[in-house]
Amino acid sequence: MSKKRILFLGETYRADAITWINGLKEFGDFEIVTWELNTNSNGVNRIKRLLELSKAILTIRSTVRKFNADMVIAERTTSYGFLAAISGIKPIAIAQQGITDLWPNNSPLFIFKKILQDYAFKRADLIHAWGTVMANHMKESKVDMSKVMIMPKGINLDFFGFNDTSDLPIINAIVTRALQPEYKHDVILRAFAIVKQRNIPFQLTIIGDGMQLEKLKLLAKELNIADEVVFVGRIDNNDIPKFLEQSNFYISMPITEGVSASLLKQWPAAVFQL
Repeated sequence: MSKKRILFLGETYRADAITWINGLKEFGDFEIVTWELNTNSNGVNRIKRLLELSKAILTIRSTVRKFNADMVIAERTTSYGFLAAISGIKPIAIAQQGITDLWPNNSPLFIFKKILQDYAFKRADLIHAWGTVMANHMKESKVDMSKVMIMPKGINLDFFGFNDTSDLPIINAIVTRALQPEYKHDVILRAFAIVKQRNIPFQLTIIGDGMQLEKLKLLAKELNIADEVVFVGRIDNNDIPKFLEQSNFYISMPITEGVSASLLKQWPAAVFQL
């Protein structure tokens, strides 16, 4: 029997996408082809991304014809989920990324995104919510809940080893979120400036990359904590456990979700998800 073919739509550099693809390869016998938009959605690039999304409709259908996929899997309901819905492939599985993909609430594109999402929800055969909080949004969107699978994301424990950090002499904190405004790294830096003012020793490790990098580095200098803050940049997802094992506090302050993928990956650091 020939391998089943899966078209995966999503940013393949993201940890969630890597987990999807690796899981499919490990637990099934699939041939996988990936496709993703080239333009990020930061700032003025949002307009470029919308233009690329409109052109992608023809591109996706061309890819489908060439690959002859048996199934399509897509991350984010408002972009790749919509493309999956118009691809012509059945079955369709889509995954919502946060509490809602209709973010931010005050976006001028909110109504447009909702139209795309509603279409994707209606056409999907399976919708993945990796937390009840995400399923709540689907209920509010009048989704047929018989199509919704609530299943938390797992972690590969082979990458982790127990390391008792309870006796570390200082606060050794870590943040592993993308350097985007919604993850509130600036608030975390200001909090640690207060920690320093109170003469409490600490080291803060920030893993990830994004549009806020230079701004955050400058803020750390302004707050006089640049010597205590280490910006590691983007690293291979499999290398993150090494940093986590050396930390005794994991900090996450997203405003877009309630079940953090990074939180699930922490082990065995103490957790502060605010």
